Amino acid sequence: MEWNIQLPSKTCANCAGQFGDKDPCHSVLAMNNVELIRRDYCAACFEGIREQAKSDAGSAYWKTVYKLVLPPPKVDPVKKDKVESLLRAYLAGEIDDETKKICYLLAVMLERKRVLKHLKTFSDTQNDKRVLAYQHAKTGESFAIPDPGLAMTEIPQLQARVKELLDTMDRPPAAPMPADPPPTPQS
Repeated sequence: MEWNIQLPSKTCANCAGQFGDKDPCHSVLAMNNVELIRRDYCAACFEGIREQAKSDAGSAYWKTVYKLVLPPPKVDPVKKDKVESLLRAYLAGEIDDETKKICYLLAVMLERKRVLKHLKTFSDTQNDKRVLAYQHAKTGESFAIPDPGLAMTEIPQLQARVKELLDTMDRPPAAPMPADPPPTPQS
């Protein structure tokens, strides 16, 4: 027979009061047909059922301390500020085909993070291309990102390139190699 004993409840089974961190908690484990049922009680409510819990041959009880378990903080694997810095750096430089693709992917990443809002898409009649107009959610700045017309097969390679660029932003600059010491004069 396999038993599944539940974790402590966050609330008292009797009064439904929330347990606080390090509050005393009284747990009662009772057999219900073929299933074990756990009920947790605050100190005041347990006093009312203490005698019943002691007399029931098919149950067990113990006193413990409730430990508040906080979920781990959310860690964003891609830092928005790094992505934004990289986009700004690429937009400030020469715009070739690879740069257009990288800028497009960075803009989509920032749109998903709600840093950029897509305003509209318009056609650049001179180059026969689409251009996406974005607005920075906090600063109100406008960005015009050319749509490079990426093929689905290009995306994995481009994502790897963007990851590589973002990873290099984390590394400290390489320390310069020490110069050779000047030759010592010989007498």
